[in-house]
Order: sequence, then C-alpha cells, then structure tokens
Amino acid sequence: MDKATARLAEKPVKTSKGEPFTDRDLRETAANALYEPTMTEAFLEGVAQLERTGKIQDLEVIQTLSNLGGGESDGATVAINCADDPVRPTDPEREYRNVSKQLAAQAPYFGPLAAGNAIACAGFPVGTDYIRNIDKPEGAPKILVIGGKHDPATPYAWAKQTADRLGSGVLMTYEGQGHGAYPASKCVRGKVDRFFADGTVPPHDARSCPAE
Repeated sequence: MDKATARLAEKPVKTSKGEPFTDRDLRETAANALYEPTMTEAFLEGVAQLERTGKIQDLEVIQTLSNLGGGESDGATVAINCADDPVRPTDPEREYRNVSKQLAAQAPYFGPLAAGNAIACAGFPVGTDYIRNIDKPEGAPKILVIGGKHDPATPYAWAKQTADRLGSGVLMTYEGQGHGAYPASKCVRGKVDRFFADGTVPPHDARSCPAE
C-alpha cells in the first residue's frame, strides 16, 4: 500500500475518462472498500495490478462502485448527524487545520480524509443534545443493538456504549467484517426480524453471530 500510494503521489495515473487517479483517490477507495469484505479483496487485487502493470482498471471499477449511493444519501447523513449535534465550529478554518494535524498524527493513512467531518455542521442550525445525554431512561422497552466486531465505520465499542446508555439495550454481536451486520449475516437477520415481528430478544447464550 505504501509503495502504491507513493507511486501515485509522485505520478498520478489517468483513468479511462482521462482524469488523474491520485494517492488521495487510492486512500478514499481503500476506505470505502473496507465497508464490504468482498470489496476489500477486490481492492487488494487492484493494488496488485497497479504494482504489476501500472494500470488502474480494477481500482477504477472499485472506485465507481464505492461512489454509488452517494450524493443525496451523503447529504442526508450529514443533515441527520448535525441535527443530533449541538456543537458548531466557531472558526471552521482553524478547526479544520487543527483536526487535520491531529488525525494525520493518529492515523497517517486515513486520518486526513476525515478532517472535513469536524466542520461538516458549520452553517447548520444548532442541533439537539438529546442523543448524547441519554442515560438509562426509565420505562424504556428492550432495544436490540447490533454491533460488528470488525466494523470499520462504527466501532464495536460504540455499540456497547449505546446499549449501556439505553439501560434496556440488549447487545448482539456480529463477529464478521464490514459495515452493517444485517445484510451480511443470515444469523443476524433472523434475530432482528424476530425482534421486530414479536419483540423477542435473543437469550444471553444466543447473542452472537459468527462471521459469514
């Protein structure tokens, strides 16, 4: 990865549309590919193709597939997240620079790609702090919380914290990789579907699903 990244940083490769495929494009494609295990395998094959031949046909296909579903859905995600967040940057430019440095130090490969999230809510109305203040509300029914042990987007620790803060949260663990356990696991789908159908919560010894 380091070799391929350095190669593209020095000399980007043209895509089929004549646009430059840069080291940043490689980083973004890698980050998106981690969401789906089969995509991750294809990405690594694309990197191998680049190293062998200097061509990026496979990486370009993965980049295109990774970008599907963006646009309006990405905008909706930002709007929803900002509605649940009362914090707004007072000096977006300075905060962006500071966060960029911090992330580059903590996660040199992927960190800088996420710096924009720090100022994504600039200009939005101030959101609510209801979500972050939830602490074991009384009278809440059982709530099934799904956490993926190897989810690259929403860490498993967040699922554990959410279940704990809900008080009535029941944590079910998916042992596999990728983002989103429901579409990835027949085991998870079965337990979630039953929970929605009749409110049945998996017993303590059945709250884990193997990787599929």
